[in-house]
Amino acid sequence: MKPVAPKTRFVSDQQTIAPGITAVSAPGHSPGQMILFVESEGRRLVISADTVVHYALGFQRPNWEVRFDVDKTAAAGTRKKILDMLATDRVPFIGYHMAHPSLGFLETSTDGYRFIPASYQFDL
Repeated sequence: MKPVAPKTRFVSDQQTIAPGITAVSAPGHSPGQMILFVESEGRRLVISADTVVHYALGFQRPNWEVRFDVDKTAAAGTRKKILDMLATDRVPFIGYHMAHPSLGFLETSTDGYRFIPASYQFDL
């Protein structure tokens, strides 16, 4: 980090870091973890970072502890909060540890959530 330290800055929870991009605290997995809320022309997308580190188990059993979470209780709480919001508001999201196509929606299921992949076909 030393070479780029003068060009970096810390962001805080709920801070707009660029027009339409807001950083939101997502504690538990790693110190200082943030997710990004992206908004443009009335459309939203969440970049969920490491909120879910296993694309199947993390959705089906969000309260399970994950070995790599620094604060397991906080991570499970963050997962539940973020996944509830994604499913309730039907917000598309991208996750770092997702299977292809990595972009999709959630719906609630018995003990957790079910991932619904989204096509990212573009109209040219």
